[in-house]
Amino acid sequence: MGIKTPQQFIESLKDDRVVYCLGERVKDVTQHPILKICTDWIAMDFVIAQDSRYRDLLTEKNEEGEQVNFSLMPICTIKDLLRRREIVKLEARICLW
Repeated sequence: MGIKTPQQFIESLKDDRVVYCLGERVKDVTQHPILKICTDWIAMDFVIAQDSRYRDLLTEKNEEGEQVNFSLMPICTIKDLLRRREIVKLEARICLW
């Protein structure tokens, strides 16, 4: 499928998955007061990945050769971990403005 839009990502979370937060079942993670912060933050990965200035940092080809969001791939090496740190720093700078 490749890189989703932020809207596609948020819509993909509305699939009746079973989620608990602070001991209570959450109906919709995209509307929950705490989890909405998390989903909005992750959605920023999809916004920034669409920007050609950051595409090399935020995207990677998966095993099928599709361009996907690097942040959703498992961290397997120290290099991956350092790259993930750079993504978090970038998002923090962008989101704080």
